[in-house]
Order: sequence, then structure tokens, then C-alpha cells
Amino acid sequence: MLVGLLCVVLLIVTGLCIKARAHRNHQNYQMSLQYFNLQSSYNVTAEERDNLQLRLCKLVNVTLDFDTADLFLIRTADIEQVFGVIDIQAKPNLMQFILGKHGFSSGRFYYEVQVKGETMWTVGVVEEIDSRQNMTFLHCCVWTITLRYGAYVALRDGVDLVHFKPMQTLDRVGVFVDIEAKLVSFYNADHWDLLHSFKHAQLNDTIYPILSPWLVKGGRNNAPLVITTPVDCMPSRDA
Repeated sequence: MLVGLLCVVLLIVTGLCIKARAHRNHQNYQMSLQYFNLQSSYNVTAEERDNLQLRLCKLVNVTLDFDTADLFLIRTADIEQVFGVIDIQAKPNLMQFILGKHGFSSGRFYYEVQVKGETMWTVGVVEEIDSRQNMTFLHCCVWTITLRYGAYVALRDGVDLVHFKPMQTLDRVGVFVDIEAKLVSFYNADHWDLLHSFKHAQLNDTIYPILSPWLVKGGRNNAPLVITTPVDCMPSRDA
């Protein structure tokens, strides 16, 4: 009888060991599968990043056109940066704009703007207008993203479309325009993260860079917006 009891105990222990081993094997399989998926995802992400870098390497040098600057923007000797001035109660519109000096009517172009230190700003592109003086934000054919009161928003023609949250700290905004593809995309230029894309954009006329540092309020938002040159731009594969 004792021998029979020992056999039963041995069978139970053996069964538990087999079950535990099977569970460990299943866990190992799941971990291996997750690792494979993560590695595949990393490889795809890295490839997409490399392709993006190659595509965006055709950057342009943007010069700010101070003839289009609002009177409430500070004009500096540096043609690649602009400040807002102290908010004046009689000026209800805080979004004061300046355009790029040169426009684009075909192909692709890309430029970057440093927004670090700003608590409110707007960056994007606008279609050519008859008079670039005193442009209002509600003008047709404007594609921008903005930071205002702690919220990031993508706007078309001055109308809020999408609220978004950058995955990482946003210090530099990259703006990519493909006129033939009717595409306007915004990126976190330091991490190559896509922030928002306007697809099927009606890019029917000459397109100009546009940006606004907004106005200084309560001693805040007093950093400049600066046009920057992209770094770590990969060489063309044809080179």
C-alpha cells in the first residue's frame, strides 16, 4: 500500500514538473516572439527613419521676409529669427505672423524651426496672397501646427482640426511639403517623429513658409523662433 501511495505521489510530482516545464517553454516562446516582433518593429522604424531622412535631405534655406512682418514683431539683424513683443491690450490677435522671403510652386521642400523656450508659437505654410501685409490668421489655404496654452493643435485655414501630443520633447519642428503629392507634414525634427500630416492639401499656388512667435505675456513666451539647419542629414544613395 505504501508503494502504491509513493507511486501516486511520484506521478503527481512528475505531472507538476511537466506542467511547469511546459509553462516555462510557453513563456520562453512568448518572450522570443515579443523580442522578434520588437526587433522587426525596430528594423522597420529604422528603415522608415532612414527613408525619411533621405527624403527630407532636400532642405531649403528659409530667409524671413520682414516686409511681411506684423508691426508687433521685433525685427532683428538676424534674418533667420523673430521675436514677439509685449502683449498690448489693444491688440486682440496674439498671433502675429511673418512669411518666408521665397515661395515654392513645384517639387518638395523642407525647413526647420527651433521653438525651444517658447510657450506659444505657430509654424507652417501658406498659399500666396495678393497683399502679404496685415494678413489675418483666417486667410484661406494656411496649414499650420501651433502650441497655445499648453495644447498642440493642427489647423487648416485657422480652424482647429486635430489636437495631438508629441511623443518626446518638441524643441524643433520640421515642415515638409510635397506640392505634387498635395502633402504637408510636420515632424519632431530631433527625433523624426511624425506630428501631423495634411493630405490632399490644395497646393494650387506658390507656397510660403509662415511662422509666428505670438506675443510676450506676463514675462513668458519671450524666446525667439529660429530657422535652423538640419543636422545628421544622410547622403544620397546615388552619391
